[in-house]
Amino acid sequence: MLGPSSCCCSSATIRCSPASSRRVVSSPTGHGRVSDMARWWPESTRCACALLLAALASCSPTSGGDASVRPTDGSVATDRGVVDGEASPPGDGSAIEPRDGGSECDLECGAHGVCLLEAANAVCRCDDGWSGAHCEDRAPEAFDRVLVALDLADPAALVLEDGRVIVSGTRGGRTLPLLESSDLRSFDSIGDYDPQRNDPGHDYCHVWAPDLSRTDEAFHLYFSAQRVSRGSPCPSGAQDVATYHSEGASLATLGPPEPIHPGTAFPRTYAPRGCPPEGCRHAIRIDSTLSDGWFHYVWFSGGNNISAFRWADPTRVIDVAGPATRFGHLVSAEEEAINEAPELFERRGMNYLFFSTGWFDGQYAMKLVTAPSIEELHRGRATRRISTPVRDRAGNLLESHGHNTVIAMGEEYFNVFHQGAFERGALIRRDTYLQRMSFHPDGTPQSLNFVDVRWGALEGHRYSLDVRLRDGTIFGPCIAVGRIGERATVRFGGVCPDRDDARVEKSKIAAFRIYYTDDGDFREFAEAAYDGHSDDVFVAIAGARPTVIPVRWNERETAAEYSLDVQRRDGTWIAPCVGAAFLGRALEHDFSGDCRSAGVRVPLEDIATVRVCSAEGGDWARASCGRRAWHDGLARLDVEVP
Repeated sequence: MLGPSSCCCSSATIRCSPASSRRVVSSPTGHGRVSDMARWWPESTRCACALLLAALASCSPTSGGDASVRPTDGSVATDRGVVDGEASPPGDGSAIEPRDGGSECDLECGAHGVCLLEAANAVCRCDDGWSGAHCEDRAPEAFDRVLVALDLADPAALVLEDGRVIVSGTRGGRTLPLLESSDLRSFDSIGDYDPQRNDPGHDYCHVWAPDLSRTDEAFHLYFSAQRVSRGSPCPSGAQDVATYHSEGASLATLGPPEPIHPGTAFPRTYAPRGCPPEGCRHAIRIDSTLSDGWFHYVWFSGGNNISAFRWADPTRVIDVAGPATRFGHLVSAEEEAINEAPELFERRGMNYLFFSTGWFDGQYAMKLVTAPSIEELHRGRATRRISTPVRDRAGNLLESHGHNTVIAMGEEYFNVFHQGAFERGALIRRDTYLQRMSFHPDGTPQSLNFVDVRWGALEGHRYSLDVRLRDGTIFGPCIAVGRIGERATVRFGGVCPDRDDARVEKSKIAAFRIYYTDDGDFREFAEAAYDGHSDDVFVAIAGARPTVIPVRWNERETAAEYSLDVQRRDGTWIAPCVGAAFLGRALEHDFSGDCRSAGVRVPLEDIATVRVCSAEGGDWARASCGRRAWHDGLARLDVEVP
């Protein structure tokens, strides 16, 4: 709970100073301000200045100051810093009449807004990404993609105590730019880190893939580079890239780059080509990240691999992902022997590992693993796809996504990633973007850029997909009948191949529209509203019959297997319907009615309930099961296995 607060007027801005270490930041002009970043934090953490707004009549703005008056909030600690800030603009500008002529702001604004008095009327000022008179709705633009910087790749991000976000990344290969934002909308340059400037004895090139972190004592920067004696050719044919570390009391005072674990047999900075005597996994090459005491990094052998160790115990190295690790058999051909760019974060007790797969100009994409602990974050767990490359109708790359970092603002999470821009399949540049994340019921993130669209089937009909945007624009046909045919599902992947390869971000879509015909004349259609972030949408067509029940469930123990049962509407069960011999460790199944384990087929219209069970080592007598009722019209059936 916040301690007592004092509010004063400075440049007509209410300043809240809780009696704690949480800070009110001063602006460059000297006027008091609070970082805009507070709008990301829930109303329950805001400092209690709202009730003092009635006293504003006695508050005189300083000369030349902003005449608007805004409440400010307290700060919330996260694993990456403490954030203070200013509330966001009202969700829809609507005012609620004051009650009984009183001056108390008692409007209920839920967990995503704060009540204000404006011209004696109570209004809810909503957190960023929320709207409505009571801040109960997601704002239409909440999941829009935001440009951080052009020509910036391999991003890293760090939240500072005052709420600013610092972003760095790869650009040019000699220095690491530093950008700053207080609102996650605009990012301004605040300089760069130049390893040559800090190390007069060496030259650096291939300066790539930074990682930013902070401990109680210092700021830390890890990055990959080749390092040669000052004046020597760089790059050097005798070297490969290796990882270096710099630290300082502030970002402005980061010191000279130092090798990691020099002179030891631990995983370390290893500049020569090839592998150290202890093996290739002991050469820390690229894409390092330090999270919760664990150090993850990429090493080279048969492709790109990820390993990790506890920083306090580098003697024990664990495999995470990659073709040369113990999980090599799980690396699919479309991953092109590349598992790289690890990124870790924690949410509600679940640990997450992002990594990127494929060549930058190939099948480049983001994947995800989740686990109850960091040590269990490896390819032995289920791997989920988070992004898919965007290609034109000829198969040429238009856009790809990868090497991401995640920042948390209270209960809001943002994916910061680079996006490759291609022309006729050739890379033009890589730019960094930011996009708010949303999550499935089991806690796993929704995808970045694809949507599975489903509908019921009509006998003898064929189908075509249009998309309607929030601004009313319709792209149609987006995916024409020649690609869909009689199927009752299609994946929208961010492009309309049959509308001149128009690229459309899923967040811009207001509705999916399915045209259907049995005579070649596409007159009839059905439409389903879309929320801008979900992975699935179901378009209901009158008289159509379901073709599959898409079932998804949560992952339990790493070695667990799964089985699916169904209950008919007469109450009888078929168990197992699709057993572990067919599902194995899969976490989703498009059930068509075929109970392969029982050798029977059940009409989908006759199914009342789906049950998913989990067991280890074939011990189904001790299985844990979850169930959920099914009815036609659900985009997907999410079953929680306890």
